[in-house]
Amino acid sequence: MNIDERLTAAITLVVPETAPRIYEGTAQEYCVYNYNTVPRLHANGRPGAALYLVQVHLLTAKGLPTRQKRQALKRALFKAGCTYPSEVDASDPEGQHFVLECQYTDGDV
Repeated sequence: MNIDERLTAAITLVVPETAPRIYEGTAQEYCVYNYNTVPRLHANGRPGAALYLVQVHLLTAKGLPTRQKRQALKRALFKAGCTYPSEVDASDPEGQHFVLECQYTDGDV
């Protein structure tokens, strides 16, 4: 299972409306995710693993309760093999926006 499949499977257990990078739907609650890749465990001139720096963005309308959903997302990502996520509240007057940040390591580079 590649990183996109792994993240999508974990996130959609909690938030069915999920997309990599850009969400083009109309739901009031959805997640998008993105990641950066850093090569690791170099030997013989090539990396032996990839470290993914993952961000999962939960976006919802103002006023909706999100605490339980954020906790469930963290648990789902951890169960999928990521480090336990940190959380940043990036909400603004337009709506709620929570960013969960974690890491995932894959030896298939």
